[in-house]
Amino acid sequence: MKWIREYTRKREEGKGYHVRRTVYANDAQRNARTAYPSNYVRTTRYSLLTFIPLNLWEQLHRLANVFFVVVMVLSLTPLSPVGAAPQIMAVSCIMGFQMLKDLYEDWKRYR
Repeated sequence: MKWIREYTRKREEGKGYHVRRTVYANDAQRNARTAYPSNYVRTTRYSLLTFIPLNLWEQLHRLANVFFVVVMVLSLTPLSPVGAAPQIMAVSCIMGFQMLKDLYEDWKRYR
């Protein structure tokens, strides 16, 4: 975070947006001493902490999944002619398979 403060300070002093960098070819030890930010590009959609919340959020944007969740909630009421267990199993299977598919795709993207 130190480099952010230095970059912001230099920008405020009127030095502009450019920060001078010196990179030494084939010299990893000298380059390791610099405090430049990494150029790592992350192409994965999820992390370990955000997989379940983000995936559920994305799945509930699909109209078919919202329909199945509404039918499941209605089957939990006493007025429903069918039991709740088949509806819960249907929703959990549909959303579970979609989660596994998204997890596999994200893992492939990570490799």
